[in-house]
Amino acid sequence: MDFSSSASHAGSHTGSEGLDMLASDAEYRNKQPTSSVSVYYPRKRAVRACQVCRARRTKCDNKKPACSFCEKIGAKCVVTDPSDLSAFDPASLVIIKRLDQIELLLQQQKQHQQQQQQQQLQRRDRDSADGVSPTSIKSSPAVVDSGSVFDNPLYYSGGVEVSQLTVETILSWSVFQGKFASRTNLKSLLKSPTSCGPEPFFGTSDPRLERLDLDVNTCTRLLHIFLEQVHIANPILDVPVVTNYVYQACVHEIGWDAPSCLVLLICALGAISESFQEDHQANSLMMRRSPSFHLGQKYFEAAQMRLGAVLRTHGVLEAQCFFYSGVYLMAVFQPIRAWRCFVQTAAMSETMVFNEGSVQSDLRYIKTTHWTCLKSELELRLELGLNQSNPHGYTYPAFFPSLPMEQLNTDDSRMWYFYLAETAVRRLTMRIIQMFFQNQRDGRFPEAHQMIESSLDFEIQAAEW
Repeated sequence: MDFSSSASHAGSHTGSEGLDMLASDAEYRNKQPTSSVSVYYPRKRAVRACQVCRARRTKCDNKKPACSFCEKIGAKCVVTDPSDLSAFDPASLVIIKRLDQIELLLQQQKQHQQQQQQQQLQRRDRDSADGVSPTSIKSSPAVVDSGSVFDNPLYYSGGVEVSQLTVETILSWSVFQGKFASRTNLKSLLKSPTSCGPEPFFGTSDPRLERLDLDVNTCTRLLHIFLEQVHIANPILDVPVVTNYVYQACVHEIGWDAPSCLVLLICALGAISESFQEDHQANSLMMRRSPSFHLGQKYFEAAQMRLGAVLRTHGVLEAQCFFYSGVYLMAVFQPIRAWRCFVQTAAMSETMVFNEGSVQSDLRYIKTTHWTCLKSELELRLELGLNQSNPHGYTYPAFFPSLPMEQLNTDDSRMWYFYLAETAVRRLTMRIIQMFFQNQRDGRFPEAHQMIESSLDFEIQAAEW
């Protein structure tokens, strides 16, 4: 057998086959499209010329509201309707079709979410009718503001259960391993008298039999402490007018009207603020035994005797008297009594807001008083788990407190900016409560991952303030 001829024949055969394979590969590569876009989506410039330039078959510069040629000859420049798809190339038509599909999916998703929310509201209404959740607040569907805090000043917290926002709910969490009784009523501790010391919260003697110290120097000192420690957080008073009230009370003795009641409350708050400064490192019982605290207690008792006369009249001073009564009660840890004062302040100031006969100069103080008491009342209501009869949940007034422009260039500007920022933060807080707590379950948030995007938006708004 001739092995050389066989090998030569095999090699020639193998080489011819290799050339054929290379040729077929090259032919296959030549047949492959270089780009799917160039084959299936031939792009070209869409027709956007106006009708005049299209009729002349000239290039249109597409200037608005009229192109250069139409403006030159005074013709009406009409561009082809964008809804006319005949002017688009095949690739643009495919993109438009895909966008329509995306829009349809988004609309369907929005409708599905609205249906789920409606079902949740109906389920809560059924639970309320069956007595499942007697402490919950029922309301209409919530109105959510997606813009800034100035866009829509009216917010509701629909479906939020007040009982789920209190300390009692936190104590019932599983992390405490049942150490605290579920739904513990902490309000009973606030109602019970204190047994920690011999000194009561308020004196037992008749304040009408005691002569108040209305010395000019004493009242001036207490007024300055009040302005530095109390008024700076809630600047709702006309300081020059109040200063004159204090001077008149010292010179002509105290009366039984609203200005006299306000002067007594200012002195009371100044006195207990002074006692806090003196004994801030000591315990509360030592502070209550201080002379400044007892002096403030006498001022407050005298002011409370004048609240009955204050109710006979109706004005911004009367509302401020009830507000500062609540501030004093908060300072001595009586939040339930303070809440009643804040509710009375809100009722008085709200009626004045909608009174067309209100003096324009007093309108700013009415609004700031209303906003200030509203913040305090809402805060106490949430912390104490107090229900309210408003069917719309937590409602804000349809205005935003305005700044005194004449004081923005003075030393008081920081105080006013702080007050405005705090008011905006309170509105933002209520929006957060409405957004997050409407889907809670026993104080927990099983769908917390869905709140990430909303929380980022809230953080941005808070950072702006």
